[in-house]
Amino acid sequence: MRKIVFLDVDGVLNHQDWNQRQPKRPSGSYEEAFIRRIDPECVARLNLITDMTGSVIVFSSSWRQGKPWQESARLLRRTGMTGTMIDRTPLPDEHDTTVFAHYEGRPPEMFEPYPRGYEIQQWIDAQSFDAAPTIVILDDDDDMAHLIHRLVRTDPETAGLQLGHARRAIGMLNGS
Repeated sequence: MRKIVFLDVDGVLNHQDWNQRQPKRPSGSYEEAFIRRIDPECVARLNLITDMTGSVIVFSSSWRQGKPWQESARLLRRTGMTGTMIDRTPLPDEHDTTVFAHYEGRPPEMFEPYPRGYEIQQWIDAQSFDAAPTIVILDDDDDMAHLIHRLVRTDPETAGLQLGHARRAIGMLNGS
């Protein structure tokens, strides 16, 4: 069975305490600025999840907009990420509003903005899995709609991804 981590960045791999300790006016390249925004301790906890479960990563962060997800995967590897990122969830211009009707029975205009849970569901529905994947969503927001039970919600203010979050995600992915 396929195990998948849907990964947000802000509030998961960084947090306000971390960001406030970084230089106010970072100099250097886009790559250097990207890497500085990532807390290596949070990355180590993400690695624990992927190492202990054999899961792969799908990028669900708003950071997937503007640059190809492969570029973000490469930069996250430079921060120490060892897991394999295989794809990203749909971008706003790729939203399939029929997902709303299927899962909520309500017209899409009743949902603004488009909940991240539906982006994740749209990605899952577009795959050809032999069996439904086991998923966990690492995010600091709760806009997961019908997938809320798969959310491990992090603290964007002071902590990001913590060991307790990692343990919960491992348990969810390994069925314990």
